[in-house]
Amino acid sequence: MTEPDPYVDAVRKKAARMAKARAEKRSLWAALARAGSVGWQIALPLLVGAFGGSALARHLGLPWITLVGLALGLGVGLIASWSALSRSLEEVE
Repeated sequence: MTEPDPYVDAVRKKAARMAKARAEKRSLWAALARAGSVGWQIALPLLVGAFGGSALARHLGLPWITLVGLALGLGVGLIASWSALSRSLEEVE
């Protein structure tokens, strides 16, 4: 008796997932909600970084700190959205 081939099992699982995904109709609202959440995950840290940098710039008298806060906010937002999207893609698979 031969043992089951792990490659064949993986292909069967992937085919079943693909068939399930084709059968499920994703709504426009679900896609808009996902896009909106990604937008907020980028926009909020960006705004917090800009306002925090601006406050530090006024307090310290260094105008370039605003750009540092803006860049840090953008970085945090992009990392958060990347993480959320990768988690949701793992859930789908």
